[in-house]
Amino acid sequence: MQMAPALRQAAPLPADRPRPSAVLALLHASSQGAALIFTLRPKTLSHHAGQISFPGGGVEAGDATYAATALRETQEELGIPLNGVRLLGAITPLFIAP
Repeated sequence: MQMAPALRQAAPLPADRPRPSAVLALLHASSQGAALIFTLRPKTLSHHAGQISFPGGGVEAGDATYAATALRETQEELGIPLNGVRLLGAITPLFIAP
């Protein structure tokens, strides 16, 4: 929150009904150095349509951890085999208002 814009909503309001989700900040070695991978969300989505985002999504019943959610969603969205992905750490949780 220290780096967030001053008007950012810090916590969900009762009407927000937040959905637990996780994303992966995926670093990839390229010929020009490290690259950070983003996705472009389809304009047809009801939330965050047309936005640039990290790969990720909502927690599902089979996800044991937020890391598992982020990895599963990354594989589903980008087709990246996860046996070569090494998790370096986690970032602090942040509420994103719809």
